Amino acid sequence: MPADEDGHLSEGCIVEFFAKEGEKGPEAIAVSVVGWEGADDHLTAFADMGKPGWLEKLAALAEPEPWDYKHIQVSESLPILRSYVRHTFRRLEEMNSGISYSANGQHAAINTGLVTPNQEEIYALFRRNNREGRQPWKFFRFTKASDWDFIDNFGSSPPPLANYFDDPSILLYDRRCELYINFDHVMENIERFPAHLQANTYMARQLLISAEATTKKRVYRNYKTAIPQFYWDKEKDGGVQLLLPICLENPGKADFALVADRSESTNAYRCSTILTLDMAYNNARLLARPDTEWLQP
Repeated sequence: MPADEDGHLSEGCIVEFFAKEGEKGPEAIAVSVVGWEGADDHLTAFADMGKPGWLEKLAALAEPEPWDYKHIQVSESLPILRSYVRHTFRRLEEMNSGISYSANGQHAAINTGLVTPNQEEIYALFRRNNREGRQPWKFFRFTKASDWDFIDNFGSSPPPLANYFDDPSILLYDRRCELYINFDHVMENIERFPAHLQANTYMARQLLISAEATTKKRVYRNYKTAIPQFYWDKEKDGGVQLLLPICLENPGKADFALVADRSESTNAYRCSTILTLDMAYNNARLLARPDTEWLQP
């Protein structure tokens, strides 16, 4: 019996199966879906995304970008793109008007924020899911703005881009503000330091203290050195932080990114944590494709 009527499993499926001993250990056979309990991911709670491969189709349609991690080894492909799509959908959902619906109520669409090599906007189309007890929508396909099935349903009012801020000035580093680093909190992420420094916390701390002055000078000379990222706060709707490079041993090579939060009351930046370069690029890509000399995947 197939896993589902379409032959695939999606996040949130409740299954029944028989177990047997295979060559590499226990295996599940005769898997069947008996229910669905929703999903933590906003996108897969909204729509059944179908068989694996939809991310690859989006990557092939969009202008080329580096969607894989450079330093972190993961089993899934295109992890940066997957994160980008999931969090873009979450923001569109929060906007209330970010998801568009056709006049007949049978189609939905979102703006992915990506474009083709010819700079046509790319949208994700969904169809009403008539299966009882499942997601309300089912992914249909990615489409260009000029495709007829998109124009017929959404041509008069295309879905908007995700919006993360009202004041664009927060995307730029304000060099009038002082920058402070909470060294104790940063050192709690010693596993994000270069491998040869993780066993020598004293040396790692001294190099970080030394690199602080260089980072301050660098961002003061060029405010574009700071790269914005969006984050969701557990108690708020989220906000914009700035990523700053830390070069511990080679001034031409960033080892990780400092995360800077701005204090509205004192006009100062405070850095309490760090991200690996893969993590930083993943987070920054949600707002825009980073185009700098130090943050590249």
